[in-house]
Amino acid sequence: MKEITIDGTPVAKGRPRLGRYGTYTPKKTQEYEEYVKACWVSKYGGIQPSEQPLEVSIVFYMPMGKSWTKRKTEEYKGRLHTNKPDIDNLVKAVLDGLNGVAYKDDKQIGTLSVVKRWAVVGKTEVWIKEVE
Repeated sequence: MKEITIDGTPVAKGRPRLGRYGTYTPKKTQEYEEYVKACWVSKYGGIQPSEQPLEVSIVFYMPMGKSWTKRKTEEYKGRLHTNKPDIDNLVKAVLDGLNGVAYKDDKQIGTLSVVKRWAVVGKTEVWIKEVE
């Protein structure tokens, strides 16, 4: 099993935009996907991407507001995060960022487990396990 921690507030995949020269992915999404890829490469280097079926688990830690009181922070820490961004858009950004470095293609993922929780500091934890 391989795992990485992606520091920073998780970023949801933005909708493709239509511009003068066709569709494009928003800059914030592109930068986040490159950051995810860089996190993987910095930990695992040039390891060949997996071609096996995969089980993937992801935990998104969404940061609490800076204006929150200590009491509210303690009350919400670890609770499920049910606000925006949508969990499916968060997942898409991470999986697309790992495409080609952690695995050949995200179609290899047969099982996906995802949780979105409140935390003091934002980060994303990803576990990838090859299965037979």
